Amino acid sequence: MYCRGQRDAKEDECATSEFKKKNKIRELNEYRIELLQSELTKIKEYFSNLFSTCHKQIKDEKRQDKRDAYSTLGFLYQHGYGIRQITSRAIEFYTLAADQGNTDAAFNLGFIYHQYYDMKWNYREAFKWYTTAANNGNCSAQNGLAFLYLKGLGTETSPSSALYWYNKAAESRHINAMISLASIFRKGDIVKQDDKKTLEWYTKAIKEGSTVAENSLEYLQGYGFPQDKYVAFKWIKNAAKAKLNEARLTVAQMYKDGDCIDQDYHKASIWYKKAAKTGDTKARYELGLMYYHGLGVRKDPLEASKWYTFAADKNNSDAQCQLGILRERGEGLTQDTLEAIRLYNEAAKQRNPHAVFKLAQTYEDGSGEENNFELALRLFGIAARLGSLDAQLKLAKIYGDNNNQYYNPKTSFKYYQMAAEQDNPEAKYKMAIMYLDGQGTIQDLTKAYYLFKESSHLGYDNA
Repeated sequence: MYCRGQRDAKEDECATSEFKKKNKIRELNEYRIELLQSELTKIKEYFSNLFSTCHKQIKDEKRQDKRDAYSTLGFLYQHGYGIRQITSRAIEFYTLAADQGNTDAAFNLGFIYHQYYDMKWNYREAFKWYTTAANNGNCSAQNGLAFLYLKGLGTETSPSSALYWYNKAAESRHINAMISLASIFRKGDIVKQDDKKTLEWYTKAIKEGSTVAENSLEYLQGYGFPQDKYVAFKWIKNAAKAKLNEARLTVAQMYKDGDCIDQDYHKASIWYKKAAKTGDTKARYELGLMYYHGLGVRKDPLEASKWYTFAADKNNSDAQCQLGILRERGEGLTQDTLEAIRLYNEAAKQRNPHAVFKLAQTYEDGSGEENNFELALRLFGIAARLGSLDAQLKLAKIYGDNNNQYYNPKTSFKYYQMAAEQDNPEAKYKMAIMYLDGQGTIQDLTKAYYLFKESSHLGYDNA
């Protein structure tokens, strides 16, 4: 046991040791700050010298090949390295470089016109420059070109061309192209759904972008996507953690839908936010939906309008339509019917079925510039053919009402049939009635019985 003098000496020794330790940490932190400042100064000097060198090269009349200098100047202006960021100047120098055959400059031009936030998108120009770079083997341009073909931006929609360019980019080990191919085969919208190819492409992408253990890969090889979706989900989540945006979207959608995992709207919102922060348009639209409906986040129409606006500015037709609805109702934004109609029109130009339906409603009720039921009817028809369930049911009821001049049981049956193909219980019930009575179609009691049964199973109370 220490006596008092020994204890005091021991405490003084500890205090001195602690002081020396803190002093050492402070000196080390100061050294790190000085080192960091020194490195930053060196970086600034490097880019400043690079800027000066490139300017000398382009002014040198004896120098014939100036494309690399032009391209570098474009890069410096694009990112603000060693000079103030000026996108218009970046475009100017990239164009000079691309016109002389610099592939990277052509890709960067396509990227700026496709995705840059400080200027209005121009998909035709993006398509032009992506094509130039893609034909010269630039895999990032091939990936961008595939996206434009898939969405019909700056060119006609062409699923076959999208697949071709995604495959070309994937052959060059472009991760996002691999993820896009996985997504395409998973959804089955433009090709036949193929779970094995889905898993194959996700696996290739993960191998390129993450450090997954080899034994996990060997374990996964014996599984098809449907047989062990949870294992596949863990792989996709690893890709998402490796900052692959398509994988982030897939994880978010799986949490949202409860696909092979427990439904969790909050986790879905977290993954959508991760993707949205990189500027992903679909993620921003999905976040808008979640804030509007209060799924996993607080219900907030104003916050929803913010995310819808981000996506709408990038020409996302679903976001334009939803933003129009907020404008029309005055939710989260000042009510403005004319602005709502403008947004519906923008989305309708992209053949968005719900936007066409909403536009038709403004002509039906006269909330827009005019009351024109004939035009509304034509627009309802377009929306119905594009797959709008609301429009299909609306027309079925209009043509099924024998108290108006448009009464036509056959046409009514046709639209109920279209809605029934989307598993709408009301449409199946109405078709059953029409088969039972022979109204608008040939009487068929067997079909009537099965449709009554189906509508009942789908929860229709009247069945």
